[in-house]
Amino acid sequence: MAIRRHGGIPQHGAANKRRLAYARGQAALDFLISYGFVILVIGVAIAVLIVFQLNGTYTETDYCNPSPGFSCGYYFINTSGEFSVQIAQVSGASMVINGIACSTEINATGNGPEYGNVRVNGSASFYPPGGMGSGTLYSGKAQTFNMYCYRSGGTNKGLYGNGAAGYVWMNYTLPGYKSEVIMIASFNTKYT
Repeated sequence: MAIRRHGGIPQHGAANKRRLAYARGQAALDFLISYGFVILVIGVAIAVLIVFQLNGTYTETDYCNPSPGFSCGYYFINTSGEFSVQIAQVSGASMVINGIACSTEINATGNGPEYGNVRVNGSASFYPPGGMGSGTLYSGKAQTFNMYCYRSGGTNKGLYGNGAAGYVWMNYTLPGYKSEVIMIASFNTKYT
């Protein structure tokens, strides 16, 4: 039996053609699976990096760190810069609240906010509708305070899901003492 050659490939009939086609198909499939999987993994990694870059979620942790004698309950900031925080104190006496303030920075002397309600007073312009809350904070009792948080350009507004950080000061008076302004908490959260 004579073997005919066509294009340098021995021709043994239909069986060889099928084997050759199968081998080529298998090689193409192996190539697509190998490189396709690598391209898929790279695409997913790029997508994850883009999402984390836009949201900033890879470095942020929510917290509210209260000063000694105070505690933070819930806290949040909305996209218009309104900050709400639940505060409790354990001084053993009732505090008269003269004002409360939120700022992204501490002033140069370290004794108050850099922006916004820098004197930590009760002026209505620094508080959203409904005011700052009750004028008295009882020992062992929590109360919610609402205020606008400020940065260098005005109210600390932001996009939903982006990070927001700042400090909260309180101007208070204890019975028998003069008023005092102290930083009662620092926070890091996301706009809601």
